Amino acid sequence: MRTTQWADVAAKIAKTGADTELSVPASRLTTYRIGGAVALVVSITKVEQALALHTCISDEFDVVVVGNGSNILISDDGFDGVAVVLQLGDDDTTMSVVESTENTALLDARANIRLPLLARRSAALGWHGLEWAVGVPGSLGGAVRMNAGGHGSDMEKSLFDAELINLRSGHTARVAKQNLGFRFRGSAITDEMCVIGARCQVTRGNAEQSQNEIAEIVSWRRDNQPGGQNAGSVFVNPAQTARSAGALIDEVGLRGKRHGSAEISQKHANFIQADENAMAADVVALMCEAQDTVFDRTGVMMHSEVRLLGFTQEIAHRFLDKHHSHIELARAQETLKSLL
Repeated sequence: MRTTQWADVAAKIAKTGADTELSVPASRLTTYRIGGAVALVVSITKVEQALALHTCISDEFDVVVVGNGSNILISDDGFDGVAVVLQLGDDDTTMSVVESTENTALLDARANIRLPLLARRSAALGWHGLEWAVGVPGSLGGAVRMNAGGHGSDMEKSLFDAELINLRSGHTARVAKQNLGFRFRGSAITDEMCVIGARCQVTRGNAEQSQNEIAEIVSWRRDNQPGGQNAGSVFVNPAQTARSAGALIDEVGLRGKRHGSAEISQKHANFIQADENAMAADVVALMCEAQDTVFDRTGVMMHSEVRLLGFTQEIAHRFLDKHHSHIELARAQETLKSLL
């Protein structure tokens, strides 16, 4: 789409009350802090604005929801579509305790709350079950979409239900977790579906014990995972082997491998670090090399945990989960679409 057309789209969306910005550098939207420009970014501060977007969203262009951007890589050519960013509430209103009993509760939170904050807040209130989330740098909405997890748990185990909006139809529904098509590091939630809130199940715990558990997780991650410009784990741990993706990459000798401005981390082989002002193409080149080398030497095909935006269909397709049943996923998506 030409810039003038994007300007027209932005003007139409602005009438809903949402903030719009044209040609936004990817560096402002992802933890990789690299890549080209996103054609149009829409910031949603009220649910009503998200509900109204369907009058402005055309089938002619792509739309995605971006949370903290901690599992996204945008191509050097940018993303010629709309990125929706949620900014619902503030730190004092993004989480509340609902349907509480003596020993259990549901924590109701807006999708844009960061998981580490959710984990710390629930622990401080004496609720147990979300400590694992302190190690996931993404937002709650993004975590629901990708079934984020770590340290023995994940969103599927913690979630009760989620509130979604179909940005193309304007329909909204509160969806039970069994209808979200969860799989390991994935779900049936598609790009036009926006998680605006979720309720997590927790049990009565001990605040001090939970905070100690959180401190241990934070310490472990500091000792075992790199900081800097990355998107966390690049590859999903393969289901067909007990070896982790990082162990497989290490086994074939790619730890520390560099391609231009990117490097497979010396600290953890399933992380790809980007230099300042790096090229997204260099990150993808290392992803391709790691995938090909591991398959050639071990027979294990790895797929990506990172969402690739603005890349060719060939690149995007090669990292899809080849072991997950496409029929099963299609059925789960149809079930979800019928609710929205």
